[in-house]
Amino acid sequence: MLQERFYEGNGVRLNYAEGPDNRPPLLLLPAYDNRWQSYASIVPELASKTHLYALDTRGRGRSDRTPGEYEITYSLNDTIGFIEEIIGRPCHIFGHSNGGWVGLLLAASRPDLVSSLIVGDSALDVDYLIEAGKIEEEKEGNRKFMDWAGRPVEELVKVFSERYTDRPLSYVEMRALTFSQVDPEIYSDWVGGTLDKYFSGYNSRAVLEAIECPRCCCKPRTV
Repeated sequence: MLQERFYEGNGVRLNYAEGPDNRPPLLLLPAYDNRWQSYASIVPELASKTHLYALDTRGRGRSDRTPGEYEITYSLNDTIGFIEEIIGRPCHIFGHSNGGWVGLLLAASRPDLVSSLIVGDSALDVDYLIEAGKIEEEKEGNRKFMDWAGRPVEELVKVFSERYTDRPLSYVEMRALTFSQVDPEIYSDWVGGTLDKYFSGYNSRAVLEAIECPRCCCKPRTV
């Protein structure tokens, strides 16, 4: 139903999937270490009612790896370029976790590109995450993700079979394939306790205060 293509902008080639033009345009932004396929269960329904786009963030899926250039501002600029050059008009956006942060930044800085925004499972207070990320236990947990990233699928199937004992094999295989296509370097700031660098330019209060509902001109409650 969806066709995979590549978009080149900002010196990076990004993989994306596009559905038939059933309008209006809807862009899916995946979680931190996920591919666009993480939305597979809802793609058929969404693609039947929208012109669906789903984007692999740099360093994930089939998109280019760009070590040293994984801060959130890179994802923001990639998304701006993608909307301007591929979608070509304002679109609805659903962002999961990291995709939600990118969507919030986009709605705050380029409201002309956003028809509406749905944020799923994204902590609005990133200052809390930055402080928590300095704790050694948090850094150690992220080292596991960094170690899994980019390993062969066969190895990861064994790892995730032990981790997700209550999940079906299809889920384990999906997670294994996803992590095999992740650049370990995306975890550098999470392992190094330098999330202030990753979130540079993201001020939770300023972002929320900058976002308005175009129909009623209301603003979301700040954190």
